[in-house]
Amino acid sequence: MKRHIFVFLVLCMQTMVCRAESFVLKGKVTDERCRPVKDVQVIVRQKVRNQQDTLLTNKRGRFSTEPLRSWPVDSVDLLVVDPSGKYAIDSVQAPVRYKKNGNGFYRGTGKAKAKIRLKSK
Repeated sequence: MKRHIFVFLVLCMQTMVCRAESFVLKGKVTDERCRPVKDVQVIVRQKVRNQQDTLLTNKRGRFSTEPLRSWPVDSVDLLVVDPSGKYAIDSVQAPVRYKKNGNGFYRGTGKAKAKIRLKSK
């Protein structure tokens, strides 16, 4: 009996994992004068999975991720931190937009974009 319950739970988990969606996050961090800010940490928080990833901006102020697997989300929280201390910490929500190639629980691959303007301290 215990084995049957275990097999059932494993099958349920596989179904849930297969139904997980993915999305790509891209963005740009600039200062008050719209100049790119490099080497800034962008912390991506996924509430549903209680997980976070940290990205660094490049010399053009851009950041991006590989496709992130997630439960269906409408947005992700971003916390932007400048390790040099020149800019104030900022947080934004990036909406996730999904293509129309999915139906029901699975909506396909999504994209999230964020433009973040940091203020000097």
